[in-house]
Amino acid sequence: MFKALLWEDWLGMLVGVWLIVSPWLLGYSDETTPQLLAVVPGAILVAAELANVEGHTDAEEWVDVMVGAGLVVAPFVFGFDSETVPTGNSIASGLATMLLAGWALSPLDGKIRIGWRRRVTRP
Repeated sequence: MFKALLWEDWLGMLVGVWLIVSPWLLGYSDETTPQLLAVVPGAILVAAELANVEGHTDAEEWVDVMVGAGLVVAPFVFGFDSETVPTGNSIASGLATMLLAGWALSPLDGKIRIGWRRRVTRP
């Protein structure tokens, strides 16, 4: 059974899907290292969001933080930082992933969610 996906999960999954298809859409699918370093983290993000868990856990969000950080440093570690498009894609996707995970980990997210439910479900 799948967990109920929150907006952060949907956006995180969208980033993952983007990473999977971006080498072909942005024209660097023939470059093996940048391609793999987009597709593999993208698949990890999608799988993490769809993970069969009872509810939302901080561990899932920390996986997203680590994947995001890896995306940010990947161009420099693996030597494709001189290639503008894959580098920009990797850094932007990594920052977006870390931002979404950071939001989901913050106490503010839970408070807003509870406040929103009270407003929406109030007669």
